[in-house]
Amino acid sequence: MRNRRSIKRYRYSSKTKKIPLRTLYARDNGVCAWCGKEVPFYLATRDHRIPKSKGGSNKSSNLQLMCFLCNQLKGNAIVA
Repeated sequence: MRNRRSIKRYRYSSKTKKIPLRTLYARDNGVCAWCGKEVPFYLATRDHRIPKSKGGSNKSSNLQLMCFLCNQLKGNAIVA
């Protein structure tokens, strides 16, 4: 039997919450940040300008709206 103190408990603790996709869609007027086309809501995705894998955050200033295809093509690149 394991000692209870040796078991580490991980909790998701994010001080910044993701803004809802609907709010992001309204803020960016439903336009993809990469290709500039109007995106139907069901194809809209949330994208990090600076990817989380490269130290980006979930702050609204780091999020942008992209269509699904552009988001997949961009991957985790940083595009100026």
